[in-house]
Amino acid sequence: MAITYRPSSDIAKEIERLKSSLNINTSTKLIDHLVAQYQTQQDEIKKLKAENYKKSDELYDCKDKVSVFVDAFNELSALTK
Repeated sequence: MAITYRPSSDIAKEIERLKSSLNINTSTKLIDHLVAQYQTQQDEIKKLKAENYKKSDELYDCKDKVSVFVDAFNELSALTK
């Protein structure tokens, strides 16, 4: 399937940067590579977001426990005054 694509100069510069960065010689091979990697990267992003939410929940739980400890400590300190 032949596709004619004429990118703007900014996009053409980005294509050249990506080709150089990924050590890919042609724009067609670059497009093939990016399409092939898209779903893998989306799956990785989804996994990392899930891990981030889990860590965020763990952090919230830890902050809550520390807050309870600080409150208890303050109450004990007030009793000794």
